[in-house]
Amino acid sequence: MIKRILLFIIIASFYFSLFGQKPNDYLSIIGRDTFQLYFRFDSPLLEEGYLNNASTLKRFNALFSDSVYLTKLDSISIRATASPEGLLEHNKRLAYNRSQTIKSYLSNRYSVLEDLDINTYSEVYKWSELIPYIEHNDAMPHKGRVLELLQNRQNNTRATIEWRLKNIGDGVVWRYIAKHYLRLLRSGNTAMDFYLHGAIVSPLNTVSGVEMPELQEVVKAKMNDTLIVPIEKISASMTHIATHRKALLALKTNLLLDALSLVNVEVELPIGNRWSVAGEWIFPWWSNSNANFTMDMLSAHADVKYWLGNRSNREALTGYNIGVYGGVGKFDIQPFTHSGTQGEFFDVGILAGYAHGIGGNFRMEYSLGAAFLSTNYKLYDKVWDTKEGDIKVVRYPWMSYKLKSIFPTRAKVSLVWMFHHKREKKSVWQGY
Repeated sequence: MIKRILLFIIIASFYFSLFGQKPNDYLSIIGRDTFQLYFRFDSPLLEEGYLNNASTLKRFNALFSDSVYLTKLDSISIRATASPEGLLEHNKRLAYNRSQTIKSYLSNRYSVLEDLDINTYSEVYKWSELIPYIEHNDAMPHKGRVLELLQNRQNNTRATIEWRLKNIGDGVVWRYIAKHYLRLLRSGNTAMDFYLHGAIVSPLNTVSGVEMPELQEVVKAKMNDTLIVPIEKISASMTHIATHRKALLALKTNLLLDALSLVNVEVELPIGNRWSVAGEWIFPWWSNSNANFTMDMLSAHADVKYWLGNRSNREALTGYNIGVYGGVGKFDIQPFTHSGTQGEFFDVGILAGYAHGIGGNFRMEYSLGAAFLSTNYKLYDKVWDTKEGDIKVVRYPWMSYKLKSIFPTRAKVSLVWMFHHKREKKSVWQGY
């Protein structure tokens, strides 16, 4: 009996020494493998072709097809962010939607993760997050002033910091930040937590002196050889095909002139991100001898515009613009009377405008302008039943009049039809 009791005690002690540890002692949750995905401005869509997303998705494909790696994987944490410009509440929703997009992509793309904890977090970056980037960048314009602004937390709200950044160096600072930094803050950081009994190990790196060379080689080989399956083949109901359309030209008509029966058409061509040139032709040619009515005009104008604001994430030919314009023309106007005016003109001036989309390829554009106008004109009277028929006779003393002055000669409310070319399909995920 005593021998049996001693044997039972020995077996029990061995069992509890082996299996009786606390879970956190037995499974050491390590550090992480981290993966960064990026999103376009104001978008929660995961786009395969944007920045380095393709290589990151390829890494996912390699890792989740490796059974050894999956045995070490404990949980996944997703932290999605939005850049700080704009309205805070909108950015909070945007960051949350980005986290759900990544979670949906992983859970639907890889069935092996269905029993794994996938935790999501979201936040909107603060402007102070730019400090480490700027401190190590000597090419940053007005670096000292920018760092002083970002480091001064008194009386600086998100909105005031954005406004002040836009006003340093006549906008050069804001353009630099928007081009080099803000897109890096529109991201989703995905962390893979894994474990090893009694050790801390990263499958792709050496951590705490512990190595797994055989796993490293397998994963690296898969990363090099495995091609990611196009996202649209996963589930048509959970994909969205985004198109990157490059603006070719815009065809316009001024609705204000159309309402006055002044038939007109305008063509505008974008040049790069900030410049455009446009040509306008006005050509009504209406007449009615019985009603003593004539509305004849032939004029041509050319515009050169500079488009303001951050152009990196804005459609071509939208937003605010300023520019110059000039043109020439001739006219004959007899507005239901016995007399009328004939002449020619030229003008040159400055303009300001704004354009926005209204759906599909349609847009609206509004602009005003003032110009120096020079015109020569004659007054005439209509005479009927002459041997030459109904004629227009220049009014005595048969002289020309001249007018030179500055006038508001531009007022437009234009309907715009955009033409694009070379549509480039991109695979994106919107699974929330």
